[in-house]
Amino acid sequence: MSVVESKRKENGGSGPVTPDIGGTSLLKRESKVAKSLWLRQQDTITRLEELQRQHEEEIRAKERRQNSYDDLRTPLRSVDGSRRPSVVNDINDYRGRPLHDQLHGAYRATLLSHHTKNLNLRGFLNLFFILLFVINFRMATDNLMEYGLMIRLPSSFRDILSNWPMLLCFLLMHFCILGAFVIERFVAAWVPHLLDWSECVLIGLNFFLVFIVPYLTVCNSSPSPAASALLLAFSIVWLFKLFSFHHVCLDARRALRDGDNFRELCSNSEEAEHVRRYPYSITLRHLYTFIWMPTMCFQFYYPRVPRIRWLSVIRHVFESAACLALMKIVVDQHIVPVARNSFTITEMQSIPLSTLLVHFLDKITRLSIPNLYVWLLMFVGLFHHWCNILAEVTRFGDRQFYLDWWNASSFGEYWRKWNLPIHHFLNRHINKPLRRARFPRIVATSVVFLISALLHEYMITVPLQLGWTGWVFLGFMAQAPLTYITNLSFFQRNPTVGNCFFWFIFCFSGQPLGILIYWYLWGVKHGTVQQLDPSKIQIM
Repeated sequence: MSVVESKRKENGGSGPVTPDIGGTSLLKRESKVAKSLWLRQQDTITRLEELQRQHEEEIRAKERRQNSYDDLRTPLRSVDGSRRPSVVNDINDYRGRPLHDQLHGAYRATLLSHHTKNLNLRGFLNLFFILLFVINFRMATDNLMEYGLMIRLPSSFRDILSNWPMLLCFLLMHFCILGAFVIERFVAAWVPHLLDWSECVLIGLNFFLVFIVPYLTVCNSSPSPAASALLLAFSIVWLFKLFSFHHVCLDARRALRDGDNFRELCSNSEEAEHVRRYPYSITLRHLYTFIWMPTMCFQFYYPRVPRIRWLSVIRHVFESAACLALMKIVVDQHIVPVARNSFTITEMQSIPLSTLLVHFLDKITRLSIPNLYVWLLMFVGLFHHWCNILAEVTRFGDRQFYLDWWNASSFGEYWRKWNLPIHHFLNRHINKPLRRARFPRIVATSVVFLISALLHEYMITVPLQLGWTGWVFLGFMAQAPLTYITNLSFFQRNPTVGNCFFWFIFCFSGQPLGILIYWYLWGVKHGTVQQLDPSKIQIM
């Protein structure tokens, strides 16, 4: 409110208003203060601009001084080549004088100390790869000089003729896929109960055929161990897939019977729509596509890529073939000779136990590195190349077949990360249903470990036709306490220690020892290795 308006209000809103001398002086003082503030602000801006100009002038002077130094370092020459005197004589060049070089003017830490940030060790990484190449090249040359060329090229036609029962059994296994489709499409969906006895009998018979026919084929013929292991692996994988298929269809029938909300039950709307249309949503093409997808868990809907990248398929085929070739070279040239020479000591029955232990410890260490290479090549060839080939051909969208298991700080983390298809199956169809049925966690985990141990024993002893040995089963079950130990708080606080412990056990104890044990059992069965008599071994 102005001074005039306030004065008129005091007079009742009528009559002339006499000017207030005091109010006018107040306005003048306010205008003077505002003007002084504006002038002060302008002075500040001018001062900042002046400082900026001085700074730019200093930079230009420094550049001119540096150019003059460069002129001093490269003397000018005339047109005829004779040296002219420098045009800059008034500049003092202090370079090279001790007082001018202040080398220690800051607080700095040693480069390799833990205080250093952003430390670049790329050179050591390059050195590591060079040393790795040199060491492996030296190991290969020593092996060639000691054993010669041990690689045996396979005869494909002869191998096909010797393993034709495996191929015939593999073709017959496709009828089990057709049987599973018929059971779910035309039998299970129309029975009055959720799980009728007739359906159970048919599903059990189909599982029995998938499992027992390959087993009988391997036992009653004389195939190579590699072909036998491949057929048994297909039978186990297809058994898991059919189990997942029947389990998901059973859950769909339960949802239809109980009137569940499909959109809340299923993870996406496409899956819910397929469940709503069950059993008409099941087709033989859908089931057969699932059989060749790189997953063990059946779903009505999968993320699918729009097209097949055939160049990627060809690349993965060639790289997987290279992995197989390298595996055969390492096995024939580095593993077989060492394992064979481990049991050729003629006086093995009479040498002291300490000497025998040192002998086998040397063989285990010599087997550890080649065995690790074979394991890594198998992992890359199977889980990276083969699974990506299947994913490309079936247009399967989820390509996460493994996680960073090499960084695992515990054995439990390793088993959760290195084989995601099997881990997802055991967790979805074994572990979680048992937990839902109120079983304790230790019971569910023990059942999963037991199934894994039995299958590993089955996959090794049956192709070798050694019968039940129990060594693989015991070695696998021994990882249960290792899993508990590496889950302790010490290893959780120190993941690097846990990772080193994992790699040490992984490389130098389990698999090389298993190779020696099963080479000995194989040799005793075929008469190439003399059976040890523990009673004759000298303690001292």
